[in-house]
Amino acid sequence: MFGFLRKFKKTRKAGCSAKGVKGFPPQIVIKSGNRSFSAANLDEQFLGMLLGANSRIDTGLNAFEKTALSRLRKLVRSNAEFSRIFPRSPAILSKLAPMVEADELDMLTIANLVIQDQALVGDVMRLINSVEYRHKGSVTCLYDAIVLLGREGLQSLIEVAAQHPVTDADKGHFVTITSKSLADQSKVTANVANLLCQEKQQQCFYAYLAGLMHNVGLTLGFTVLDEVFDGTQAPNSKRFQKEFVEMCLELTTSAAKHWQLPGVVCQLFEMQCNQISDEAYCEMATNLFVADRIAKAKVLGSRIGLDEDDVSILINRAQCDIRLKSL
Repeated sequence: MFGFLRKFKKTRKAGCSAKGVKGFPPQIVIKSGNRSFSAANLDEQFLGMLLGANSRIDTGLNAFEKTALSRLRKLVRSNAEFSRIFPRSPAILSKLAPMVEADELDMLTIANLVIQDQALVGDVMRLINSVEYRHKGSVTCLYDAIVLLGREGLQSLIEVAAQHPVTDADKGHFVTITSKSLADQSKVTANVANLLCQEKQQQCFYAYLAGLMHNVGLTLGFTVLDEVFDGTQAPNSKRFQKEFVEMCLELTTSAAKHWQLPGVVCQLFEMQCNQISDEAYCEMATNLFVADRIAKAKVLGSRIGLDEDDVSILINRAQCDIRLKSL
């Protein structure tokens, strides 16, 4: 995949891979000092951080939670409602990434692909006229911009565009406080999923793309929360958080299909959503599951008492060679 990932691939060890693991989902435990975190622990802590509701209450749904879940159910069932909130299809990104990684860059073909997505065109022009590239002078032509960006600039463009899908909604309370953490977690997940993948390059690309896109449902979920949030009640009941996560996983799967992402990526999301095992994709799904939890541990860090100098990762009781500090 991208340049910095190639460095990982040269140094990784077989112990990093989940290859040969039977059953899905796997058991993952992350230890630091005398503290130990399971996948469920990390999921709960990460969602609590995002919602600003670390103390879950074992009680019935409040009015805000009921309304939010009702909106989410409607969204899961309605393609029209989904398109209203998330009109942009990132399918072009899945075509663009292999072009950027090719030995020879065909800038004209890349420009003709990018121009099909006006939001992506805007991303290109903002990037080429940013401080990082300003020394090259003001650029107004898309083709010139792509040539000046070069391979590394286009790689940065793909990461930014994949992590920040365009929505019609203004940023409200929840989207504002969660967007950076979700973007950071997605990027680490993508890196780790790629690192764990020991298949051919195309499989590694699918792993990386799935890692970047796996939080789309949560992003959409927080957009819905902002539509009904008035600040008087908090989303802190156990029942709400459980149902919220389940529906956001469904939305990620629906989004992947709606946007016509590669079938492999859609299947990986479906396995995460339904917690079912498909033998053909079990290894990749296991890697994505593990990468997601490692990334959550990385983002949570000292918030949950993790010392990156003293962390061990166990997958089905086997030691994983990934070092949290290096991510």
